[in-house]
Amino acid sequence: MASQGVDWTSATLGQSLTGRWVRFSGWLFFDFHHRGEARNTASTPTGPHIRRATVWELHPVTAVQRCPNNSPTNC
Repeated sequence: MASQGVDWTSATLGQSLTGRWVRFSGWLFFDFHHRGEARNTASTPTGPHIRRATVWELHPVTAVQRCPNNSPTNC
């Protein structure tokens, strides 16, 4: 995105998106490398090794859109 003049750094995204309704687009990806760290796929779904709710993720993210009027309606 930087090559297109869009700033997707963590600081900028955090400042502009925190506390707002947002739509992320991208490819849905099953990250099987993390299956032991997710509640939905780990053999023991509780404990300190669980760092994720699911192994599904968007990868790569291809678009970030702030919802109009900070509402999920029509987003």
